[in-house]
Amino acid sequence: MKESLPRAGRWHAEFAKENNVAVVGIHTVFEIHGAQTPEKLKAFLKEKGISFPVGIDRQEEGKRLPTTMTRYRTGGTPCTAIVDKKGILRFKHFGRIDETAVKSLIRQLTEEK
Repeated sequence: MKESLPRAGRWHAEFAKENNVAVVGIHTVFEIHGAQTPEKLKAFLKEKGISFPVGIDRQEEGKRLPTTMTRYRTGGTPCTAIVDKKGILRFKHFGRIDETAVKSLIRQLTEEK
């Protein structure tokens, strides 16, 4: 999170002027569900000055892993995922990433029809 939240903020600022790119954080809780409440998330986002939208991954009754984490097979934090305009996962990586390469992929995807 030390790197991923500031990076997402930079990408949000950089791509904000483009109508076909959205940077969205997904708060995924797969352990200690009772301790990670929406209220705590809201306080955290305010404290850190996070300005991009952050959704809360839905936890289905009886399932250990949340919906988005299961659908896109993410492995925890930090995980970067890029979904194209058709909803297809085009990039996913757990851990540190090459920011320049990912931004290049985003640019390439914005040019697709």
